[in-house]
Amino acid sequence: MGRLLGYLNKEEDDLVILTATSGDTGSAVANGFYDIHGIKVVVLYPKDKVSERQESQMTTLGKNIFPVRVNGTFDDCQYMVKKIFNDVNFRKDKRITSANSINILRWIPQSFYYFYGYCQWKRETGLDNPIVAVPSGNYGNLSAGILAKKMGLPLKGFIAASNENDIIPDYLKTGCFFPKPSVYTISSAMDVGNPSNYERILDLYGNNFDAIIEEVKGYSCKETDIKKAMKDIHERYSYISDPHSAIGYLAARFYDIYGFWLSTAHSAKFNDVIKSILGLEPMAPLGIIEAEKKDKNFLEMEIDLDKLKSYIRKL
Repeated sequence: MGRLLGYLNKEEDDLVILTATSGDTGSAVANGFYDIHGIKVVVLYPKDKVSERQESQMTTLGKNIFPVRVNGTFDDCQYMVKKIFNDVNFRKDKRITSANSINILRWIPQSFYYFYGYCQWKRETGLDNPIVAVPSGNYGNLSAGILAKKMGLPLKGFIAASNENDIIPDYLKTGCFFPKPSVYTISSAMDVGNPSNYERILDLYGNNFDAIIEEVKGYSCKETDIKKAMKDIHERYSYISDPHSAIGYLAARFYDIYGFWLSTAHSAKFNDVIKSILGLEPMAPLGIIEAEKKDKNFLEMEIDLDKLKSYIRKL
């Protein structure tokens, strides 16, 4: 995605990639667009609500990557991003786009992973029409899975698996969508109180609630459940699961599905949480180890839309 936008933008003025992250997308975008000519990346992330290693991945690159640590929640970060995208006058002055799940270019290729997962599952089981449990925060991943099904991938359905930030599971029970302030948990990348892909899911099902609940079930759990699941996965399978992936495991077991659940983050990003629960240190990839050795560089900012606009204009 980074190189594609770099190629398409090579004859134009600088393009700003403006994105908000609850932890994982920020480092992916920063590394994916790193050192691409003509592109500057502004990544907003919530202070003290991402892991140390996630922060290191976002804030140690330099060059064209400009991290902004916001004294607020992910929803505050996303609010500012959306306000800027809706500011017609600002966008006349500055060319901006996004690269997280509010940009469809992110979750079109993400849908390919469902084809890969389906092929692995079918090869192992010989069965068809699996159900997929999807650990979810902003629901871009789930939207990508629904898109894959609409393309023709033979999936029976999905489980929207959530932590205590259970806006979508509640919606699937009641038909009423009520955003609320996010709750901070050990599965911090899923701490979203107003998921922006809710509208995408509605649209993919033609705004038909009955059609949605025919294929998508909801699930939410408490932090104590996540910790137990991480222990259970390690005892049963000798697999070190990050807290987000463990929620997918819980959802799959709750519904006793035939199918599979998605693992959504590397356990090494949450080494402190895993050490406190399992009493062991997950092996870290070289990239994480190297990032930890470097100094973090970021702009500290309150929830201030005017300051953010001024900062972007000066890039």
